Amino acid sequence: VVHTLIGDKILDFQALSEVWKAVGQPEHYLAWSRVNPYQNATEKILETSSFIKVSPCSGDFVYSVVEDDNDTPLKFNENDVRLEYETSHPGTTEDDGAPGGSSPITTTASQLIFSVALDAPGSRGPQKMKASFKHQLSMRIDEARRVLYLDCYEYKPVCVDLGNEADPPMPTNRSLQRFEDIINPMNLNKDNEIDEEWLDSKAEPQSGEDFTRGDIVSLNYKAMVGDFLHSRSLRLRLSLSEIVGIRLMKWDDPDAEPGTDDLGAVLILETGEKLRGRSFAARAVRSKYHGENKFCTVDDWTPREAATHASRYYFYGNLTELKQTAALMARDCARLAAMLASETAETNSLRKGVPVTYGTAPNLDPGEKEGEINDEDSASGSGSKRRRTNRATTVSDVHRAFVDANLVGSLTAANDEVNPCLKKAVLLGHVTINDTTTLATVLFEGKCIGCGETLLCTLKDAMEQPPCGENDCGEGAALRCPGCETGNHITGLCEGKARYDSGKFHNHCVLCPDFGECIGDYRLAHCLHCEQHYFRGNIGLPCATCGGGKCRDMAGMAPPPLSTWDGKIEMIREVFDSKVAREQDPMKRALMKMMVLGPQANCDGSEVMGAMSAMMSMMANSQGRAEPGADGPPGEGCPQM
Repeated sequence: VVHTLIGDKILDFQALSEVWKAVGQPEHYLAWSRVNPYQNATEKILETSSFIKVSPCSGDFVYSVVEDDNDTPLKFNENDVRLEYETSHPGTTEDDGAPGGSSPITTTASQLIFSVALDAPGSRGPQKMKASFKHQLSMRIDEARRVLYLDCYEYKPVCVDLGNEADPPMPTNRSLQRFEDIINPMNLNKDNEIDEEWLDSKAEPQSGEDFTRGDIVSLNYKAMVGDFLHSRSLRLRLSLSEIVGIRLMKWDDPDAEPGTDDLGAVLILETGEKLRGRSFAARAVRSKYHGENKFCTVDDWTPREAATHASRYYFYGNLTELKQTAALMARDCARLAAMLASETAETNSLRKGVPVTYGTAPNLDPGEKEGEINDEDSASGSGSKRRRTNRATTVSDVHRAFVDANLVGSLTAANDEVNPCLKKAVLLGHVTINDTTTLATVLFEGKCIGCGETLLCTLKDAMEQPPCGENDCGEGAALRCPGCETGNHITGLCEGKARYDSGKFHNHCVLCPDFGECIGDYRLAHCLHCEQHYFRGNIGLPCATCGGGKCRDMAGMAPPPLSTWDGKIEMIREVFDSKVAREQDPMKRALMKMMVLGPQANCDGSEVMGAMSAMMSMMANSQGRAEPGADGPPGEGCPQM
């Protein structure tokens, strides 16, 4: 069910999968954080003279990850449209191939981005954002608009002890209600003014019987999904044209295999001026209200508004991912390609020899005046202002044209009695009103929808027709066929695509500006809260975009707390220690601690010997040779060998 909701947006789904591991499998994250080979992806790299040259990416690139239980890489374009896409950034027009309201995007670094540091000139130190789970921080590129996005999830995992039968963790009704609201779209039609005290209370079995362990796992998963989808995806945008310096550096690990890119690294970007309009955006990961699912422009959400003042951005992670990010940037921008091709390029403000440690960031050019927008998207036509052509350009002009042509007797009649779809057609130039126009002027010739006979629609027919069909019975239609008596509505005049219809798909919204617009199905309506069109049906459904004014004001929400970016998973060590304590076999208990915590396990000599004995016993069992005293698989939570 969850995959059906967000599976096509693979980054969202992969991040959710990693959150569940963090919530329910503390040993997984504790062990990985101890043994991963990228622990040197820290500011220590900045003290070296490293400069990695990067060539532009060639051919098609698709980001992929290898899941723990599957050796086959999962590509981020493995969805219904065979294209990685994301909700369009504010001010961006739609692109071919992507679903409505979306734009193609290429994730380049995500699973192994560990932290981001924002350094401003004259600051006491950088503001850091650390990932607490894989995919929390992601670098993505919109190649059509030549922009780099840093997309971040604000969700903060809290580990729960799913194996604690004595005091099982129970989620709140609020978290479960969020899950149900998103899964069941019919909840839009419910009055969600639910008692706050009940929402904040723990879930209880309705039948009076205790929850089974399976119930507890299921409820905690639903609650985690509900809270994650309810949270925000936050975005920082950097135009490639704003970048004046770029440098990729790595940590030289003496124990690493020669030539490997499986190393800790940092990609540093330097900008020359303040961030421009629409640099910060936010959306709900997934909401029952469609309006929350769209990116909207917001204020700087980074820690202490650091991005507004920063001139250097440090992205720490895996060398492979950061190198492919730089390669794609080089392909999209020849200027950056030249910087990455040479250690000493004079055009590169981060060339070799330039200090890159914290506190050396240069001053920013003030750039644009506050409030001014120079959107990169405007190069491709989006963000541009609407231009008018040389024709009747105002509502008053159209009304006057009908009076001057003696089609109506007064301006009041033109306003009240003429079909607004026809008036919009005149406004847009699809229909011309002049001295030769009469009520008998033929506007359209087409086939009757009932019998196929030719029907002529005159100006008078169109003028008198109601703006909405209201059903599919042909009532109120401009024409009634003399042969079969079928009602034919003239629709689409305002689009320049006139056609006959039964009335089911004739609906001209009169609440939209400048005489309105055709929206098709007569069951669609105009929402007075969000000004969007939605499916009202015949029973008066609420607006799916805002719920009738109930959706959150994403632009007005406060930035996430600083703890969001501390890189920690709350309660993870406490839950793991609880799992260890429940293991009755001391040898397995010691083995769990050693395998997950390593030197931090603080095992004494007898525990170490016991762990080694347990390990040998497990290895013997796996080879079909049961050792005396062997009593089954490793203890709860212990990684399988």
